[in-house]
Amino acid sequence: MNMPYKRQISLILLFMAGSMCAYAQALRTVIAQDSLGKLNIYSGLKNWKQLNIFGEGSRFKQQLFLEKPTFVYALRLTNGADKKLTREYYGLLLLPGDSVFIDKDKQVHSSMGYSLFIDSLLTLRQQDYAATSAQREEQLKDGLKGAIQQFQTEYVLRKNKIDALNTLTAAQRQILHDFNEQLLANKISGIAQSVPQPKQDEIKLLDSCARQFEANMAGLTRVDGSNQLSIYFFLIRYNAFKRGVMGKDFWDFAFQVDQSMQQKAYYLPYLFLMLENGYNDPNLPGILLEKLPASLVDGSSLNTFRQVLVQLDRSLEDYQSAKQGLEGIAGGKYAYLLSSTRNEQRNIAALKGVLMIDYQDKEIDFSRNIMGTEAKITVIDVWAQWCIPCLQDYPLLQEIKQIYKPKGVRFISLSLDTDKDQQAWKNMVDKLNGVQTDNQYRIPDKDKKLLVSYFNISPIPRYIVVDRSGKVLAYDFFRPGDAKFKTSLDRFLAGK
Repeated sequence: MNMPYKRQISLILLFMAGSMCAYAQALRTVIAQDSLGKLNIYSGLKNWKQLNIFGEGSRFKQQLFLEKPTFVYALRLTNGADKKLTREYYGLLLLPGDSVFIDKDKQVHSSMGYSLFIDSLLTLRQQDYAATSAQREEQLKDGLKGAIQQFQTEYVLRKNKIDALNTLTAAQRQILHDFNEQLLANKISGIAQSVPQPKQDEIKLLDSCARQFEANMAGLTRVDGSNQLSIYFFLIRYNAFKRGVMGKDFWDFAFQVDQSMQQKAYYLPYLFLMLENGYNDPNLPGILLEKLPASLVDGSSLNTFRQVLVQLDRSLEDYQSAKQGLEGIAGGKYAYLLSSTRNEQRNIAALKGVLMIDYQDKEIDFSRNIMGTEAKITVIDVWAQWCIPCLQDYPLLQEIKQIYKPKGVRFISLSLDTDKDQQAWKNMVDKLNGVQTDNQYRIPDKDKKLLVSYFNISPIPRYIVVDRSGKVLAYDFFRPGDAKFKTSLDRFLAGK
């Protein structure tokens, strides 16, 4: 059934908490009235906060309470009539007490005008803070040295612009200078990752950059933002590279750094941030324990990390004991890793009585349907017809489905669309699947709260993996575009 196409727009606003450490969440949010659209603020355990704004013709106001200046980049997604998803990136520098306005066109504005400093004064482009692979290839056309020289030239131009703006206070000027320094370090860190085996003269250049970053670390961290994470990643990876260790995956080299790196103030918090961002696989702690060096010094950062991993791995069998064990490490500093109720839930049998509705409007018991299947494991795709990232994932998910369905993996789509949007959900199912409407379900409003709370669902898309006994193998599984989606499915099928 062909339906009239409705243009959809969403905005994803990404920012980092007041400290890189997830357990030091300094950022708090206050939600203003949202009358016309849908405004969701996502926090939870992860350091990254995500603001998804959907709907049309709405105006939102969102106030962010920050400990220090924070750089935000906004990703504006538009699903046009040509069915192509377009992306627009732009930056925003926020100060404590600043307010952010999202207008009817999903454009972000700062009440104190700091967007002007970024968008007009510094003239940032997408590749300045979120470069694609193609853009990095273009930047490397004159080699690594040429790319870094270009970055330094752009840095000087921005510096001169900042110095020449008479309307800035001394404090505002310093913030922009700090951000400019961080932006340069971020661009060098990013481009270095595109050169897996640098030549000898390039190694000398990167040595110099790494020393400068470490010497200026206090200045590089005065403005919060994703730029910091790229710098930390580069310094850890480059330290391991200098010791002859290389790898594409962070955990392939994260533990192979020297003692001086292990003592850096950012090293252990960054390990925990990466652990938390990958904790959608509950088996990750056990995998990392096997990668850690056999002998660790008492009191060292890696020994602390090992102690936490042991408790997280233990939680799969004895949650309460593991939770108590975490509370006894470093004064309970890492207890947040098991603070969410979702870590305690291990089997969907607890959701007995929760119903879902199929395409033919038949009510079906959620847990019985999944546990009664002959499939070895079931992947649940939680989505909604208005969710652009969900629609973006769908083609990739279908490709994976064709590969893993013969291996005993069942895929079901579970919509969070409301009862009043039932027809809109069916229309989108028709558009995506044609006559293939099996394994398409929707959670009715009356059961939605319990299911969303049980799995701590926010944001979507969300992927959940369950075995035939009802055991939840992953509450927040990787997205289809991540290579770990398939490798983790292989491991689950192998019973590892």
